[in-house]
Amino acid sequence: MGKIKLMMKINVQKNETKNLKSEVKKVEGQTLSEVVESFELCDLMATCDTKRFKTFWQQWKKSTSKNNGIRWHPMIIRWCLYLQHTSNKSYKALRQSGFIKMPSSHTLFDNSHFTKSTNGITAETVKLLKERNGKKMDHI
Repeated sequence: MGKIKLMMKINVQKNETKNLKSEVKKVEGQTLSEVVESFELCDLMATCDTKRFKTFWQQWKKSTSKNNGIRWHPMIIRWCLYLQHTSNKSYKALRQSGFIKMPSSHTLFDNSHFTKSTNGITAETVKLLKERNGKKMDHI
């Protein structure tokens, strides 16, 4: 590589570094939700193909705009229960990292233990299903 090509590459990298530094300065004073909107991630989220991704992005945006008291989507709860069941330590690490807001262990416990766990189908579970589904299950 010639000296001229090296000088050109260095100038290109200097310009890129300058641009990135200016982006960092813009973002430094903003909250996470402002950053999301400034980079137009909301538009990216809206173009997601599947309902799962849309739900995930909507829930993520909702969690960044509020500090406490989030009503989690049932699909997110199920996904978090799966993650916690797969590896409790990984779930805790992911939750504590702050990168993604996730339901607390207490919320997951409440959602996974809404009836007493036993083998087979219990009368309590059948009663609960009848109450939830009304007349659809009168024949059971």
